[in-house]
Amino acid sequence: MNLAEGDFGRRFHHIGICRTPRETGCVVQWNSLLAGSELTKVVAYSQSSFIQKYGDIPGKQTVCVNPLTFDVNRPAAPASASLGAVSGAPGFGPLDPLRSGAVAARCDQGELVVTIAPDLSLDPLPGGGVMHYHDYGLFYADIRANAVLRVAEYLKSSPR
Repeated sequence: MNLAEGDFGRRFHHIGICRTPRETGCVVQWNSLLAGSELTKVVAYSQSSFIQKYGDIPGKQTVCVNPLTFDVNRPAAPASASLGAVSGAPGFGPLDPLRSGAVAARCDQGELVVTIAPDLSLDPLPGGGVMHYHDYGLFYADIRANAVLRVAEYLKSSPR
């Protein structure tokens, strides 16, 4: 599901985009795309449902929150920021050992452009470098760490 920046305030009136790693009650989203892929084509496709609903107006850019930073003011991060990715294709059974430092990521025009270590053995979806199938595995340890941070923040700020 592609959410556009302009959906918040139009479709979604009571929830916004997470802007910081500790914010709660908000939305994070990213769609991974291999560096060097045809970004223009993917961006046009991602924005098409917003344009069909509202026209070609500001706000059509797809939401991208980089899962290496979870901070909209830090849209890019080097591989050294990656806490741990899962190698190999998703499936049943135990996870392969996590690999830290194996994924660099940057938000670009609403897409998360990733550079991954070749030995992660991850294949894009057919036709264009789309890594959406690996959106969680690429950032497995980063998502876990951020979930712990957000839960702690929620518990700290919630009345008991």
